[in-house]
Amino acid sequence: MGIWTRVHQNLSLKIVSLIAAILLYIYVQQERNPTISKQIIASIDYRNVQEGYEVVAPIHSVTVTVTGPRPSVDKLKDGDIKATADVSGVTSNQPSVPVRITYEMPKAAPDIMLEGAQEFTKVQVFREKTRVINVEAVFKHDSPAGLRYGLPKISPSRVSVTGREDYVNRVDRVEANASPSEPQANIDGDFAVVARDSDRNAVDGVTIKPEKVHVTVPQVLLPSEQLFDVQAVLSDRPADPYFITDKVFTPNQVKVIGTPKSVAAITGIYTETLSVHDLTSTTTIDASLILPPDVQVRDTSGKPITHVKVTFVIAKRKPDGAASPESSPPAGGAKHEGPSGP
Repeated sequence: MGIWTRVHQNLSLKIVSLIAAILLYIYVQQERNPTISKQIIASIDYRNVQEGYEVVAPIHSVTVTVTGPRPSVDKLKDGDIKATADVSGVTSNQPSVPVRITYEMPKAAPDIMLEGAQEFTKVQVFREKTRVINVEAVFKHDSPAGLRYGLPKISPSRVSVTGREDYVNRVDRVEANASPSEPQANIDGDFAVVARDSDRNAVDGVTIKPEKVHVTVPQVLLPSEQLFDVQAVLSDRPADPYFITDKVFTPNQVKVIGTPKSVAAITGIYTETLSVHDLTSTTTIDASLILPPDVQVRDTSGKPITHVKVTFVIAKRKPDGAASPESSPPAGGAKHEGPSGP
């Protein structure tokens, strides 16, 4: 019997057996290595950001679905698939721009298929900005009786604030929250700084360098205040028959501010030495004050003062010894007799 006769003998049965064998092989392979799907997380790497800019994106990771043989799929974990987005074509004046996401499959799993992956995401690019801002010391002003906190010393007194341009523009001040190591003690230490907007809310998303500054706030004695009457110092007297019937000072009192010791040592506030020898009628003189050392001299409204006006009321004796009518003092002002010369 020839070979072709043998091949054609029971040909239909042989074809059925072959198909059955193939199906059985596929079935066995599916049972041993079935095709499965799995969701894993891929982090997005935003690449080609221009120098001096910052990318703001709504998402930084995506969930993707992979399909393949169970052994290969089971090995995959979050982060094995790399997602990238090229933002080189996005400028800072564009509000929100879609960019394509590309995926890189792990080389160790070539038989894996990617399904249901997000193709685009929207991004916005902001210019980075740096400002140099003065630091303010913020602290409670509670101190022992008779003392107060003096002027703070801050080192460095200026810091740089860097971040997104819109965030940095919101910064109104930079504060160092200082506090004493013990209640009511001097303040001396390194304190963290915080950026705040005009409403005193903290501004997040900015970097401050340095992060801490050194703040020193000493305690000083509270100043003492006392009112003194102004007095005039005279080197002479009007020539006869004229004489002084009154002196009127404007203002007639001044406030002296200083340490308790400095104020206690003051016996009075005097004008410079004045000459009245040639006065024959009521006259007003602008006189400098002799200011004591280590104190401040102010008028009763709190303004610094260095001069007062002194009005000398002059009368003329009549032959019978009575003063003439022109000796009546001017209206307004207070009358104070000061020391006079011989």
